[in-house]
Amino acid sequence: MQRKILNYALIGMHTIGIMSLYSCVDNAYDLKKDIDKTITAGGDLTIPSSNTEEMLLKNILKLDDNSVVKAGEDGNYSIVQTGNPSNSEVSVSEVNISGENIKFTSKGIDLIFNGNIEDIGNVTAPIDNYKIGIDIKQDGIHKDIVDIEYAKIRKEQPTILTFILSGDVESGNFSVEKGTKFEFPSYMTISTNEDFCEVNGNVITFKEDVSFNDKELPVKFYIERITFDDENAKFEDSTITLSGEVSINGSIAHKNGKSQVKTIKLTPEIKCDNIKVKSAKAIVNPEININIDPITIDNLPDFLADNNTVLDVTDPRIFLTVSNDSPLDAEIKNISLIAEKDGSVCGEVNIKDLKIPSKSENYVICIHQNREMSIEGADEDYICENLGEIIKHIPKKIRIEDVETQIPQDFYEINLGSTFNIESKYEINTPLMFGSETNIEYTESIDGFSEDLEDAEFSHLEISMKAINKIPMNLELSAEAIDKNGNAIENVKIEVEGSVEASNGKEATEEEISFAVKTTDGSTIKHFDGLKLKVKGTATEATKDVSLNENQSLKLSDLKLKVVGGITIDLN
Repeated sequence: MQRKILNYALIGMHTIGIMSLYSCVDNAYDLKKDIDKTITAGGDLTIPSSNTEEMLLKNILKLDDNSVVKAGEDGNYSIVQTGNPSNSEVSVSEVNISGENIKFTSKGIDLIFNGNIEDIGNVTAPIDNYKIGIDIKQDGIHKDIVDIEYAKIRKEQPTILTFILSGDVESGNFSVEKGTKFEFPSYMTISTNEDFCEVNGNVITFKEDVSFNDKELPVKFYIERITFDDENAKFEDSTITLSGEVSINGSIAHKNGKSQVKTIKLTPEIKCDNIKVKSAKAIVNPEININIDPITIDNLPDFLADNNTVLDVTDPRIFLTVSNDSPLDAEIKNISLIAEKDGSVCGEVNIKDLKIPSKSENYVICIHQNREMSIEGADEDYICENLGEIIKHIPKKIRIEDVETQIPQDFYEINLGSTFNIESKYEINTPLMFGSETNIEYTESIDGFSEDLEDAEFSHLEISMKAINKIPMNLELSAEAIDKNGNAIENVKIEVEGSVEASNGKEATEEEISFAVKTTDGSTIKHFDGLKLKVKGTATEATKDVSLNENQSLKLSDLKLKVVGGITIDLN
């Protein structure tokens, strides 16, 4: 920034040297002769005052395309750095009840038919509230399933209830009569593809008479759903326990018997090879591992590269963009952001209790610092009051560690055994708005003047100007004289009077500034090649909400340069 402020003054000084040369040398002399060509122009030499054009901040900073400081569409500058995306898979284990753990117990029932050869039509035997016991127990369910409200069962293989007759059954035809029904426990929901049956919840009813094929009549059905809501259907301690009974009511018909039939045995059997859960409404706690690569802050512009720089930013922002294709909400209980510079930790903050909604795509959470505002483009705001600590000392790297993630312990409908993905992307996007602790130190050397002035000597140079500032920072200036090797000239000091007061972002401030370049021992300044300039930028409470903007400007007016006591040029 200082290069622009004083270039004009130094160009003016160079002009004085050339003017002095021509005004003090008599052209009638032959400079090739062996004569003393040391020329001194005495008295104070002053060039006329001049003004500069408005110098826009974008032209002063000259940021390249890769700079970490970028201007937005509105021209406001921000520190922008994006981390690498992170992916985490989320899955909830399958729940299967294997066949050896599924038992339906049935002892059979004696059917007594009263009829003989003279009977016309059917002879029936009632089935009155016959019970088939249920004994199902599956332990070892994965710990990521905490509780189940209900489970929907895969329709891969049907469960089969078979009526089996035994005894003297050769003498006639047998059938299950219309209206016969078997009722499962209320925690089960049943379905069937059999045309001769209809289902209502947990009850299967025969719509018509159905004959036995030889001695058996199978009925295929599916267990659609199990609801864990009573004493007979439990899920606890990673164990599923199902009990209760299947009740059968109805009748068996014997048609056209040739002789009296006294007793036939009926044994209803249920065979189920497995019960595989397709989905469930459950409380789950799957393992979620989110690993995020460090964010490296590269390509700092010169005005932020000094080790003494402190950025007390008033509106730091970190954008977390997440996509969660699972039906589960997720909570990030803790994230530690650790700033590192030169191998040492220079800042640390903890962020807690972020929520990632289910079935979300590019959901944006803006983490910012104690500001009563919503951030445009964010779906959710999260306040972290000390967030500015993370970039206060311009770290080289920000590590993201101690990421603790869990699923809220609520009931969710979820496909068990499926794998889902949570993707996260992090971006630091912090407007350059500064608080009172800000300290920006920027050093710039303006040199090359020895090529024209290496034989010139002077003892006192004064530069004065009026600074018209629209930049929201106080600027304190200091300088030292240097030789062509960049070393400070020991017997020279530069006194600066005045400083540049910060603008409020609307009205410009006007301040008088002067530089006095003098020797400390009364001698002349020799081997002068330029100035090493240092600008120190600070902020105030009044400017904390004003962002640096590429269209803010600095203008110098009434710029004057005076050589006090004259200048000596050695032409030998």
